[in-house]
Amino acid sequence: RSSTMASCTHPQRLGNLCAVCGAVLDGQDTTEQVAARASTAALSVTSQEAEAVAGARQSRLDTQRKLQLVLDLDHTLLECSTDQRAASVEGVVSLGNVAGRPHWVRLRPGLRHFFDAVRPLYELAIYTHGSRAYAAGVAKALIERCPGTSFGGRVVSRDDCPDLRGEKSLARLFPGGAARALILDDRLDVWTRGVDQTARVLVVQPYKFFEAHFRNPGRRDGDAQLSHSARALCAAHAAFYPASGGVEDDVVACLDRSRTQVFAGCALFFAEEVDVYAARCAERYGARLVEDPAEATHVVSRTRPDDDARWAHLDWFWYCVWRCRRESAERYRPSQPVVNGSRKRARSPEPVDEDDEWAADLEEELFS
Repeated sequence: RSSTMASCTHPQRLGNLCAVCGAVLDGQDTTEQVAARASTAALSVTSQEAEAVAGARQSRLDTQRKLQLVLDLDHTLLECSTDQRAASVEGVVSLGNVAGRPHWVRLRPGLRHFFDAVRPLYELAIYTHGSRAYAAGVAKALIERCPGTSFGGRVVSRDDCPDLRGEKSLARLFPGGAARALILDDRLDVWTRGVDQTARVLVVQPYKFFEAHFRNPGRRDGDAQLSHSARALCAAHAAFYPASGGVEDDVVACLDRSRTQVFAGCALFFAEEVDVYAARCAERYGARLVEDPAEATHVVSRTRPDDDARWAHLDWFWYCVWRCRRESAERYRPSQPVVNGSRKRARSPEPVDEDDEWAADLEEELFS
């Protein structure tokens, strides 16, 4: 056995077996697990093989002048429902039975235009917490409804990485390194496994069509998130592969050129407790966080303060992040409700992009 282990230099591993010759291995080899499984055994490759594959991948991408874009599905590109009411909703796509239950998806508005914009610039991949069957069904639907779109087999589901327990890792999709990869997702918290990958995430507003439609069937779906995302991704690609030739060495820094302009010159004071990801986004998008409201240019809160000259609703903050541009704080100020002489916490009015000249100009710029 020892001689077998010593002589096996094949790069692929399946559990504690060599995937090529079947030799039993002692588990001490340095390997990197990938997002593929056979039965219950994890497939991995040696670090040397992973580095070689990553190097070849990077050279190929630079030759094609492409970056990589990892796409989340649910609440990013679409929303899924198993509610029978979804079957009668116009524009909903049926996936048939998945795991014994009928599934319907509503594709986010502008999806085809989004793929038309990013497809020439990015090699696309899907990474979802859904099952393998669900991921395959959605990938097929996206390809059918967005002609020319391809994922090249780069579709990762929770079944491929069960040990991650709800987290995501670029290393499983791109063993050896993901230097050219950006991520489109509505969540940051799932990208903290091992090395923190949140800097690569262009965060989007969670798409929750059915949640709103079932309450108000007549409500118009005015979501234009993907137009904003496409603009930021196109700008990042142009910065990484400038028209004059050459290649930059930091894709995150190229995306940050757009993000840091959002709150540039702003000093934000969060008057209410927010999670760590809000604070990260504030700084990633160019803001300076202060602990004294007197030093702030914007006092961010859901509740209107007594002195509201510098008040910015928390929704304003998130719409600025999601749209990757500075919004007018006035636009997100709700009317001041008064009940029994006390102020209630209010939600700002949701803006509709169809009436937004900037959004219309963006559509014309990207897709005309």
